Amino acid sequence: MVHFADISPGERVLQVGCGMGRYTFILAQREIQVKGLDLTPGLLPKFRAFDRERYNIPLYCTDVIDHPLELDNRFDAVIGFFYASPRSRYSGLLSSNGPNGETRWTNCIFRAEPV
Repeated sequence: MVHFADISPGERVLQVGCGMGRYTFILAQREIQVKGLDLTPGLLPKFRAFDRERYNIPLYCTDVIDHPLELDNRFDAVIGFFYASPRSRYSGLLSSNGPNGETRWTNCIFRAEPV
């Protein structure tokens, strides 16, 4: 996933559909500044239990389309295993402050698309 999305250590990433943290923890281990978002409230306490305070990853229980405004323009990449449309409703999450000034939305199941 990290290679597919061309994510480097230090980049700010939102993982949508973080669940119990399987891939979120991999990102944190690779020194990626990751935040997790999931729609299912019951998964986030399990995420915290699996984390055991190793990474203290910020978590949000919400729909990506109705995300908190505090998340707008904060990420170099947004990744997840899902399909959502239309992209214009959630592209505000991305910042133009990537290492090369680019922004990326990565849909890991279907394709990686530059924004």
